[in-house]
Amino acid sequence: MPSNLGDENPLWVICMNNDATVKLINPKNGKALDVWGAGTAAGTNVQLWTDNGSNAQKWRIESLGDGLYKLINPHSGKVLDIKNGGTSDETNLQIWSDNDMLTQKWRLRRYHLKGEINIPNSAVHASLYVGSLSH
Repeated sequence: MPSNLGDENPLWVICMNNDATVKLINPKNGKALDVWGAGTAAGTNVQLWTDNGSNAQKWRIESLGDGLYKLINPHSGKVLDIKNGGTSDETNLQIWSDNDMLTQKWRLRRYHLKGEINIPNSAVHASLYVGSLSH
């Protein structure tokens, strides 16, 4: 699927920040997983953006057990979420209040020795893929 969900094996590199948060970098283009405009409202889109170290690009990875994780943006207090539980092309990723739905649960799978990971969602069996979005 050529949008926010898809690509059979999109890979990410998790980089530690100095404040115990992480940033997720797409090694194909060097861009970071970013909350658009450093927004804090539920429903704010998530995009790829130039790595700038801002709060919009900081995430906490919290284990839920059974190999599942949620990705929390500390600036907003919201979690990474698949909008409306969508599974089709062009489905947006967004931040949303934690509601314990499967659309907010992710798996981390290590690929390669370079530390790249694949992040599939537990609900829709698609992997985290974020295309550049224009607003």
